[in-house]
Amino acid sequence: SAGVASFFASMSCVVCPFLEVLFAGVILTARSWVAAGLAVLGAGFLCLWDGLPKPADLVGLLQAFFFGMHLFRVEGALKANPGKAMEITAVQLLFIFAGALGWIGMSSIAAVGVPPIAEWIPISLAWIASLGDKLPQLLSVVWMGVVPSAMALSLMTVVVSKLSASRVALMFATEPLFAAVLACMFLGETFGINLVIGGTLATAACLARSKDTFLRKIKEVMAAMKGGSASNKLKEA
Repeated sequence: SAGVASFFASMSCVVCPFLEVLFAGVILTARSWVAAGLAVLGAGFLCLWDGLPKPADLVGLLQAFFFGMHLFRVEGALKANPGKAMEITAVQLLFIFAGALGWIGMSSIAAVGVPPIAEWIPISLAWIASLGDKLPQLLSVVWMGVVPSAMALSLMTVVVSKLSASRVALMFATEPLFAAVLACMFLGETFGINLVIGGTLATAACLARSKDTFLRKIKEVMAAMKGGSASNKLKEA
């Protein structure tokens, strides 16, 4: 189910710290591991409230490993090529496009076989002519390709260039929370206690992991405000 898949994807917040410790020599604090645990627990409340994963679903754990490895490798590429976030994003999108194109081609061949070369042009023209009847589906595909894929991947790469892979993976643990809230707002789904508990745990995980940065930013803002008020008093004098 979508909930189980979201839960497995959220577990990349545990995979990334392990990869950083094993391959990058990063020493993580106990608070980092506690934050990862809170994130997984929160995702569990959000995604698994209606049912636990079945044994056949456990293959979905691979997505947590592969996505965690992806974030880890993106961080390494950004460190080796600072200031090249958009270029690295373009390479990722190119491989995604090539993979999707290959998947479509193999699926089509498996479904209808390989038509004679003489029929390629008529089949292509008939397919183009049928797109008018499939406009809503086509717009949905374009939306999913541009917003959740291209834009999200671009933003993710930029954020990884400024933070660590483990911190970004922790942010992804809040994805089920936003999905649940949007489902309540636009799809009429009910607001359950699992949303409250899971959302609280996921938010606490992010705050626990970024406590020092958060407090430092607050102090910087307060210092800037005090400095501004002091300069205004001097001008008035």
